[in-house]
Amino acid sequence: MNAYYERAACKYRAKNFGDANKDYSQAIKLDPKNGELYYWRGRSKMSLNQMKEALKDFNKSIELNSSWYDPYLQRATCKFKLGSVFEGFVDLIQGVFYYVLYAE
Repeated sequence: MNAYYERAACKYRAKNFGDANKDYSQAIKLDPKNGELYYWRGRSKMSLNQMKEALKDFNKSIELNSSWYDPYLQRATCKFKLGSVFEGFVDLIQGVFYYVLYAE
């Protein structure tokens, strides 16, 4: 990871989601193929109630690492909040599936 990621993580834990979002964006510029960065930026956006934007980040995180369960679960939450209940359940089931297969 990089310094922007570390700083963003501190800001996220301090519930300073707007600034965390900015630092995650900077970290992504340095490491655009890192799905974890998109995941955490999506979490920051969810905390700011930016569900459509968060959804884009979770989609990218899944594209980069399709067997990691967390982005599916967070994407499901976004979809539920946006009113896409069936699609949310599909993501929820897929997230649980990957959790059972790969979680340590």
